[in-house]
Amino acid sequence: MLIMKTKIYLLLLAGIMLASCSTENISENTITDANQLTLNKVETYFPSKETYEDSTAIQWVRKNVQHFENGLIVADSTYNYMHELESTTVRAYSATAASIITYDFNNNTAMSTTLFTYDNLGRIIELSVNSSDINYRKTMAYAADNSCTVTNHYDESGESEVWGTYIANVEGLLYTRNSPNENEILIFEGGKPVIYKQEMLDSNTLINMEYYDVPVPANRLKTVTQINNITLTGNLLESVSGNSDHYLKSLEGWCYYESTFNDFNYITRTLIMTMPNQSTQEIFYYYNE
Repeated sequence: MLIMKTKIYLLLLAGIMLASCSTENISENTITDANQLTLNKVETYFPSKETYEDSTAIQWVRKNVQHFENGLIVADSTYNYMHELESTTVRAYSATAASIITYDFNNNTAMSTTLFTYDNLGRIIELSVNSSDINYRKTMAYAADNSCTVTNHYDESGESEVWGTYIANVEGLLYTRNSPNENEILIFEGGKPVIYKQEMLDSNTLINMEYYDVPVPANRLKTVTQINNITLTGNLLESVSGNSDHYLKSLEGWCYYESTFNDFNYITRTLIMTMPNQSTQEIFYYYNE
């Protein structure tokens, strides 16, 4: 159960930071219509905008601001409880690589570096993370049937272990992971994942998913490759949270999304509540209206 809780925490972090360790290296779709909006900025407050703006005494409150161009984050800043700039993130993109480097604003030193490598189809083939807290590398090997085996490499010990093999459905979407000690699967209904199942040696977990009955605008949809990249850099639940094909309403018993939308079906605000401690994060989305 500890592993499951860790995955949920990583899922929530990824959902809130938007394009964190799942950087897909692909911009928004170029479908255009009269009502199309493009994302300009995302502001995330911990635990809420009101708490952040009204207090400079609660040390754990935070604000993160991301600016976008062509669907990609071009500026990323985090502010502390005193409303002072705490860290900045520099991002770089190319056809076959991407990087995320976060700097401590006070001494201009790199706090963490994440590097992504892609093949000529846009599929991620390597991820490495280096920081004072964690250092690891993942490699992805694809087979002819679109399955992918992920291997974790630990530089300090020189050891490697297979994290699991992901299997693709008929659409090419990775929906299940098999490993010696754990199996995961997403069960689909009506084109969307509605149940997550995890089987371990000593426990089983089942999570039901609910979505808003609001269609996602065409230029906010992700490709199969983008969604798979999210899965391979995190896990299946991160993929559900991180892809934008459906607006998530709840992962039953784990987290709940209270969202609002504008007249064109673009999300404008989300309050995410995680269980069981009921911690919250509030996100605001701004477009080129």
